Amino acid sequence: MTPNAHLTELPLAAAIETRGDGPSALSTAGLGVPSAANSMWQAGECRVLWLGRDCWLVQAPLERETALRDALERAGQAVTLSDSLLRFALTGAGAADVLAQGCAIDFDRFGPQACTRAALGRIAVALLRTEEGFEILVDRAYRGYFLSWMARAIGA
Repeated sequence: MTPNAHLTELPLAAAIETRGDGPSALSTAGLGVPSAANSMWQAGECRVLWLGRDCWLVQAPLERETALRDALERAGQAVTLSDSLLRFALTGAGAADVLAQGCAIDFDRFGPQACTRAALGRIAVALLRTEEGFEILVDRAYRGYFLSWMARAIGA
């Protein structure tokens, strides 16, 4: 049976990773802090993903990239990943079933606003749960492999 899922490539967005004292750096940049690890904070078009013990990923419109990076650098460490990360939306009733074919996450427990780093079809990705389904962040170098793997998993 073919899962009911649809993959869409999303426009490029600012992606800035900060490590160390994330809460201090994020508040200096005027951003909120997720309430728990593996969750996200969102206000408008800005998101903060808490992806590890001392690792936060800020997503925002590209026009905010320089200002956010500068503010995060003043408060600590910031690395711009915008050009290296591609964003994909996976939607539809079968989206979790598609991901489960290549990812060892219990998607029944991966609720709204959840995020994590994981292996999906042998490549490292960041996954976040959205209202519509999932957003998947993939290193640009793996675009072809990722699209091929997803096409097989979706049954397209």
